[in-house]
Order: sequence, then structure tokens, then C-alpha cells
Amino acid sequence: QDWNAARILPFAVFMLTALLASTFFEHPAIVYPLRLVAMLIALSVFRAQILALEWRFERWAVLSGLAIGVAWILTAPAPSTGVDSLANALGGLGAVAFTVWVVSRVIGTTLVVPLIEELFFRSYMIERLGGRRSLVFMLCAVAISTVCFALLHGRWVAAGLAGLVFAWVVLRPNGKLSDAIISHS
Repeated sequence: QDWNAARILPFAVFMLTALLASTFFEHPAIVYPLRLVAMLIALSVFRAQILALEWRFERWAVLSGLAIGVAWILTAPAPSTGVDSLANALGGLGAVAFTVWVVSRVIGTTLVVPLIEELFFRSYMIERLGGRRSLVFMLCAVAISTVCFALLHGRWVAAGLAGLVFAWVVLRPNGKLSDAIISHS
């Protein structure tokens, strides 16, 4: 029933599973389906709070998300093609395991991770940093949460710009957390 726990615990599971994957696997991404299961379990504990959010498809949320998605794809660095690449590791999977991996990655990347990250960065962090008390607090909260969000991603400039957009989506007049989640998705 704790809203703070609902915003923190799934993020902690997200980070802990990333740490465990990178510690124990040569290609951490190969165990993404297991990470997804752990994240879904953490989110399921707080399903009532998550479902209670005001879910709607706002024009700004969808348009900003599409713009970020296109920019993210267009600015993507060239994939590495070394002998140890993830592609080689995925190529060693059977057809069923590969399909599970792809489906898990799509669901995780488009639905689960955006939900977890927005709960933590745009809801918990901005609120705790006093984001709606005054303009100064809001700017500081947005700056700190955006820098933390950017540092979590390998492409920190692009992620920082995306984080600023997600913060704008949620903090604009009549903006809701669900708007940032939809934009991120």
C-alpha cells in the first residue's frame, strides 16, 4: 500500500538484476527474460497503485514520445560487430529461446522499463526534491532527476534530453505521471 515503495522497489529490482546480470554473464543482455520476470513480480506487488494512476492518451505524451523515439533511433551509434558481440550469443540460442528473448526485450523496453523509470525519476525523485513547491525547487528537481536518468543510460546526452522532455510532459499544467510513462513508452 506504500506509494513510495511502489516507486522505489521496482527500480531497485531493475538495478539489482542489471548488476547481477553484468556480474555473472559475459553478455548480460542474454538473461533479459529473467530480469523482466523479476521486474514484473516487483510491479505486481504494487498493481493497485499503478492501475489507480489516471491513464489516458494525451496528444503531447504520444507526440513527444514519437519524437524522442525517432531521435533515439536516428542518433544510435553503429552496433559493435566484434567476435564477442551479443549477436553471436543470441545466434547460439534455439528458435524458441530467441523468440522468448525478443518478446521479452520488446515488452521490457516499451512497457516495463518506461513504467519503472518514470515511477522513480519523474515521480519519486521530483516529488522528494520538492518539484512542485516553487519554480526554483522544480528546476533543481528536474535537473537532478534528469542527470541521474541520463547517467543510467550509455547515451547520456540523448537520455538527458529525453529526460527533460519526460519531466516537461509530467510537470506541465494538467500533466500526469501516466503522460510521462506513455511518452517514454
